[in-house]
Amino acid sequence: MDAPVLLLRIGLIVTAGAERNLYGLGDASILDRYVAANMVAGVAEKVGDDGKVEREVESQELLAAVRRLVQSGARMVAVIFANAWRNSANERLAR
Repeated sequence: MDAPVLLLRIGLIVTAGAERNLYGLGDASILDRYVAANMVAGVAEKVGDDGKVEREVESQELLAAVRRLVQSGARMVAVIFANAWRNSANERLAR
């Protein structure tokens, strides 16, 4: 029996390219179960595997993503960037 669908009004901002897989293999199982797929926005930023910031998140792109999510119904927005556990500088900039 499939788990019930419970779409929360939350938006996710992730590293561009991870919108469907959320850093895993294949489509993320939470999409369209807990978070609507259209409530995930990718922004260009990069922290390398060594923790070095290779591309800072740009404030205008981030703000546009937040606005789009809020206009789509998000009541909370979470920022979850790749490799932030190695260096959270881009996530801190996103605050």
